Amino acid sequence: MTDLMLRDPLRLFDQVWGADPFQMLETATRRSTYHVTSTETGYEVELEVPGFTKETLDVSVEAENILTVKGERKARDGRTVRVQRQFTLPDDADPATIQAKIEHGLLMIAIQRHAKALPKKVAIEG
Repeated sequence: MTDLMLRDPLRLFDQVWGADPFQMLETATRRSTYHVTSTETGYEVELEVPGFTKETLDVSVEAENILTVKGERKARDGRTVRVQRQFTLPDDADPATIQAKIEHGLLMIAIQRHAKALPKKVAIEG
């Protein structure tokens, strides 16, 4: 496998078929790059969503603790660009505490752990 195929596996498809066969749909779905970090008090998710704004994105938690990020916007050439990612939240994540912020095409989501899941320091008397 070539290095190019490792970076873009759809490149081979494009080379065989020529033009993008999905172009007739006049939409593009973007697979955004993301990074998840576990901290002592919770979790942080960073998702690249260039060109999207808080008005064009939706962050929600569905049944079974599924965090969903989806959005839709128009590209400069008139096509519709969509993004969607889903993450299964760990059992100790508290969906009621989720906060989201977007800056410069980076969506940052913070999720706190349930209070009962946080370590508790016990004072020693004596």
